[in-house]
Amino acid sequence: GACAWRLAAVAAAVAAAAGADAAKLSPRRVKLEAGMTWANVAWGYKVGGNDDIDGAKAVNLDPDFYNAKQVQELHSKGHIVTCYISVGTSENFRSDYKENQEAWDAVTLGVMSNWDEEKWLDISRPDELMALMRPRFLRAQAIGCDAVEPDNMACYSESECYKQIAGYSKKEVFGLQVDYMLKLADLAHALGLSIIHKNAVELVPKLYDVFDGSITENCVHWKECGDYEKYYHNNGKAHWAVEYYSY
Repeated sequence: GACAWRLAAVAAAVAAAAGADAAKLSPRRVKLEAGMTWANVAWGYKVGGNDDIDGAKAVNLDPDFYNAKQVQELHSKGHIVTCYISVGTSENFRSDYKENQEAWDAVTLGVMSNWDEEKWLDISRPDELMALMRPRFLRAQAIGCDAVEPDNMACYSESECYKQIAGYSKKEVFGLQVDYMLKLADLAHALGLSIIHKNAVELVPKLYDVFDGSITENCVHWKECGDYEKYYHNNGKAHWAVEYYSY
């Protein structure tokens, strides 16, 4: 009887703690609205170029180069802060890679073309990947990011990635990609973070009702903008587009 009472008490305490954690980790997310202005200071520029954040509602940055004080300063000026995270590649210049290289290398595939410092991640191993991504999302939350921008979401369309995943067809890798992205969305939302769809146009119909906005590169060039307008913009969600001068 006493043993059962103790077990019940422990179970109740665990449940209460879990409930407290859920409440703490599930604040109201920011809404990334269609037509919202943005500035991108995270990627995409050469020879020192950068967006001007004045007049932009949202600011997209790389959280490895910002701290909580800097993010708070952006908030104090009325900005929403979105934070870049590569969820599909390892990046050998990141501090978390250097600190945990063995775990990262255990789930890497081939080198990414034109990016020697990056290697594709094996999305057929989601548990291991989520264990690596959770600290990145937690850091984004800790410094005050309002949303995360997961990059390299299209292993299924890159032969140097999907062909390296043994035992899976290209179609099956697409399914793995969808499942992985939904897990990441669940994680982001549990932490009170919005999550942005980056490129990977084939995933749009699968993810638009869960993801909170979108970012594209060269959607005009690739004639893909209509998909993001239909599924994101027309449903009240932001679509931010970057077009490069040369392709």
